[in-house]
Amino acid sequence: GGGPGVNGAPRFSKRRWLAVALKEWTHLRRDPQSLGTILLLPVATLVLYGYAINYDMKRIPVGVLDYDHSPQSRLLREAFRSTEYFDFRGDLRDEAQVRAAIEDGHVRAAIVIPPRFSADIAAGRTAQLQSIFDGADSTTAGVANAYVQQAVARFVQDIGRAASVRHVPRAMRTQPDVG
Repeated sequence: GGGPGVNGAPRFSKRRWLAVALKEWTHLRRDPQSLGTILLLPVATLVLYGYAINYDMKRIPVGVLDYDHSPQSRLLREAFRSTEYFDFRGDLRDEAQVRAAIEDGHVRAAIVIPPRFSADIAAGRTAQLQSIFDGADSTTAGVANAYVQQAVARFVQDIGRAASVRHVPRAMRTQPDVG
C-alpha cells in the first residue's frame, strides 16, 4: 500500500513509481531533445572534468639559492633542471631575493642548498636541504613538494654513495595588506 510509513512519510509504491516512469517515458518520446540533453550532459561533464582536473603539473617555476657552490650542489641543481616538472628560472642570490621571487610570482618554489652541503655528504652526515613553496596555492605547493622529493631521491641515487639528504619543506604565505 501507499499508506504512511516511518515518521508520516509515504511508503514506496510500485504503482506510483511505474506511473511516474511511464509519464517520463512518454515525455521523452515526444521531446527527443530532452533525451539528448539527459544523455549528453553527463558525458560532456565527465569528459571536461577528466581533462580539466589534472594534478600532474609540469613546468613549475623554481629557483635555487646555492650557498655551497660545490660539484654536488651543481649536480643537485642539474637534477631540478633535467626534469620536466620544473621550469628552472635561475640562481637566486640571497634569501631576500627568494622571498621577492616567490611574492612576485617569478617562482613557485625555491631550493636552498646550505654552505656545508657537500662536506656533510662527504663526511657521511645527513645533508640538509630546504625547499620553500608559495603557499598561496596549496595544491601546487603540495605537488611541487612531491616533485622535489623525487628530484632529491634521483640526486642521491646519482651520486652513488650511502648519502643521506634531508629535505625540509617550508611554505611561504604572503599576507594580504589590510587597509
